[in-house]
Amino acid sequence: MRPTTFVITYTIDMWHRKDLFFIALIFIITMLLYTPLFSIPFLYDDFDFLFSWTQIQNTHHLPELLLGNTPQYHEGVYRPLRSLLYVVSFGLFHHTLFWYHMQELMIYLLCIGFVYLFTQQLLGKRMVSFVTALFFGVMVSHTDNVANLTASFDTTGFLWALISLCSFLHFLKHNKQRYFALSIVTTGLAYFTYELTLILPLLFILIAYYKKHPIRWKLFLPASILALVSVATRVLFAIPAKGAVLVDLPAKLLLLAQGFLLYFLLPFMPLPSDTPTLADYQGTFLFSASPPHVHTSAQIISSGLIVGIVFLFLLLALTF
Repeated sequence: MRPTTFVITYTIDMWHRKDLFFIALIFIITMLLYTPLFSIPFLYDDFDFLFSWTQIQNTHHLPELLLGNTPQYHEGVYRPLRSLLYVVSFGLFHHTLFWYHMQELMIYLLCIGFVYLFTQQLLGKRMVSFVTALFFGVMVSHTDNVANLTASFDTTGFLWALISLCSFLHFLKHNKQRYFALSIVTTGLAYFTYELTLILPLLFILIAYYKKHPIRWKLFLPASILALVSVATRVLFAIPAKGAVLVDLPAKLLLLAQGFLLYFLLPFMPLPSDTPTLADYQGTFLFSASPPHVHTSAQIISSGLIVGIVFLFLLLALTF
């Protein structure tokens, strides 16, 4: 069986006809809401990746891309599969904006579908899965990520991660090795597309614990080994660090707490677009060697960070 047929066959096998109906309804609602997407021009990093990055414009530079080549000013990451996706997309679309929007919308819809499937497999309640996936699809906080072409290439890593999680859950339920194999394959694809997916081994452990499944090391060893391989490859290819992550860490953790709060509040209490918050600069602060001074009590209270921390602890308590 071909790899693509393997993935498609056993992924479809996880769905039920009633699930497909709910997912189709969510897709229709999401696509209607995202119709204005096609009027958005190239923005932000789109020019760095799709215009200035000449290495993706033909297949002669594939070795460089596999070794970690990135556009200027975007060094410090190792995402070779994302680079290969750029090569394929540029080869198909060149600079035709419409097809890039179609691609990012399809990636987002697939993420929504697997959010539904993951929730359904985890809880076994279709209405809860429907509401969860619908809320995820229309979440206003996701708009910027979907509308930004280059961000959608990163989102592919999370798509692989969602497929991996769904496959792992299906394996726990039915004990079919092919689903475990699919989970491991998509885990590796996720790691080499977007490094934030390296959290997958921990998620596997939490899922097994929640489903009251025996936590055996054999279940998590392959994903952990792949994570180590990903990190070791980065070291081997001498990929430079993106920035000083540990510098002023307490202030950055406070900003992260506020970011969580805003993520959940924005769908219900949208802020004016011209109202800056500390979370707007969260990414810059995370990798900056000289983040702004947010240490004083007055600054912390006035910026809502205390509320963010309390909310974060409440969210963790609710999760457990």
